[in-house]
Amino acid sequence: MNPEELFDECCTEIDSAYVRLGHTLGWRFLTCPRSSFVEYPKVALVTLNPAGSRDYPELPRRSQEDGSAYIIESWDGVCAGTAPLQRQIRKFFELIASRTGVSSGDALLAASLTANFVPFRSARLKTFRISPRR
Repeated sequence: MNPEELFDECCTEIDSAYVRLGHTLGWRFLTCPRSSFVEYPKVALVTLNPAGSRDYPELPRRSQEDGSAYIIESWDGVCAGTAPLQRQIRKFFELIASRTGVSSGDALLAASLTANFVPFRSARLKTFRISPRR
């Protein structure tokens, strides 16, 4: 299986599990372009899961093809890249870049694989379901 096929299979499996487990707040796999998944990036950031108390249909589920979601997306009505988590992640990459000779944190972030370990959105981790409702 090539990386493109693996990406597609992952997305199909996530979507199927989303329905099977009864999730309703949406899901998100990559917060970067899919090319970062298939081209073996040097840096990967895998966060726990997407937060939120509702589905965000305006945000892509499979991948963010326009760049890093931490840089280009507007979250919770604030300017793109300025939500608290976005600022934290961008600062983290700025620190890594300054120690590794990369021109900027945003450049490093834009070239990195960023994904959610658990792709299903939840308002709080303690309310997160991993098995179907009975």
